[in-house]
Amino acid sequence: MADGSGRGRDAVLTVDNLSVDALTPQGARRVIDGISFALAPGETLCLAGESGSGKSVTALSIMRLLPRASLRIAGGDIRLERQSLPRLPERAMRDVRGGEIAMIFQEPMTSLNPVHSIGAQLTEAIRTHQGAEGSSVERRARDMLNVVHISDPARRMKQYPHELSGGMRQRVMIAMALSCRPKVLLADEPTTALDVTVQAQILKLMRELKREFGTAIILITHDMGVVAEMADRVAVMREGRVVEAASVLDIFERPQADYTRELLAAVPRLGAFAGTDAPPRVTATPRPPAPDGQAPVLSVKNLVVDYGASSNLFRRRASEAPAVQDVSFDIRPGRTLGLVGESGSGKSTTGKAVLGLVPFTGSVILGGTSIRGLSASAMRPVRRAAQMIFQDPYASLDPRMT
Repeated sequence: MADGSGRGRDAVLTVDNLSVDALTPQGARRVIDGISFALAPGETLCLAGESGSGKSVTALSIMRLLPRASLRIAGGDIRLERQSLPRLPERAMRDVRGGEIAMIFQEPMTSLNPVHSIGAQLTEAIRTHQGAEGSSVERRARDMLNVVHISDPARRMKQYPHELSGGMRQRVMIAMALSCRPKVLLADEPTTALDVTVQAQILKLMRELKREFGTAIILITHDMGVVAEMADRVAVMREGRVVEAASVLDIFERPQADYTRELLAAVPRLGAFAGTDAPPRVTATPRPPAPDGQAPVLSVKNLVVDYGASSNLFRRRASEAPAVQDVSFDIRPGRTLGLVGESGSGKSTTGKAVLGLVPFTGSVILGGTSIRGLSASAMRPVRRAAQMIFQDPYASLDPRMT
């Protein structure tokens, strides 16, 4: 299918003239306005556009996961092969959801259940949609973790979401989505907030899985670099409309819509275009040394964080590989220390330990106060003096408060 009309005969998924309204005190407001596209088996369609253009609402409409109190499908149709999804009873839609169409959400920490282990969540998905039982379910779950390149799957299945890095949680979400071999995979910004090495691994993994299983993919992104790497076709969205739909080559080489050209013009490029001046060379400038005798505002010595050694009233788990092992550093006033490493290397866990948010051994002295073993009341003035900006705003902000 070279066009975005949504009427290809061989389509596995067709979105035909879809409209969605937001329900407000002032009345209904159109947020998706008559969009159409189709998806062939084994094809990747990228929905591209700025934040708020309607990409995620489109995906939630396909999954029939729109919040009923605030959004509703106002017109059009969504067809999985020949069955109309908006007309399916909810019981039948539950079988489609996760079985024939699966979705990878933008932030896995808010999508995975924090009180159930990774293994419990994986095996539940397999039992629900495939009717499998017994040891075959556990074996299938371990196999899927291997497929998404998670090492030591037997150990990972016993862990909980907070014990995994962002990249590993995203791979778990991909494993869950693909465990039932869906015909269509919706991926909503699957590499947002991941470091560049993990982003490359996730995109490579999605290409491998598409080749192996023949899964059709709708990839939602505002990153035109990801679009160039992954897409067969592109639908560019703005303010709830598809302003241009074409092959990825046509989008990048022969864009027709002004907005598409604006998106492409905003993509940073390395090097210079022919006939222009070379970009200036950037070099690092050494900072002056700290004044003699200036005490560190933060001193960390021999820091160890070992999730595997945690215990509760009923059992103590055997110690496993520590998340952070023997980390030491000092930061003096007015200085910036960068913690650099791949996903899962312990960067975020180190930050949480410094603020006493996870148990640790070793020494952390913050503003002259050793925080190890401090009570909750004693930690309050420390936390007023030291703040943390967390990676995921969805899991950090209270959804019940303005």
